[in-house]
Amino acid sequence: MTTASGGDGLGHRADEVYAALLAAHDGLTSEESHRLNARLVLLLANEVRDADRVLAVLGAVGGAKARR
Repeated sequence: MTTASGGDGLGHRADEVYAALLAAHDGLTSEESHRLNARLVLLLANEVRDADRVLAVLGAVGGAKARR
């Protein structure tokens, strides 16, 4: 997986993080999965602590609505 700037920020642990993300969703309903994703995005955005970077990532993955 690449960052908004095109690099892989997770290095050799990317597969581990991806597996943990999938495991976190295992057994959840669609609604529960959406809520987990929303909480995860908010927590990670708070960890980044840089609104411009968060908005750039949202623009990269969210299409036109996120770039407004």
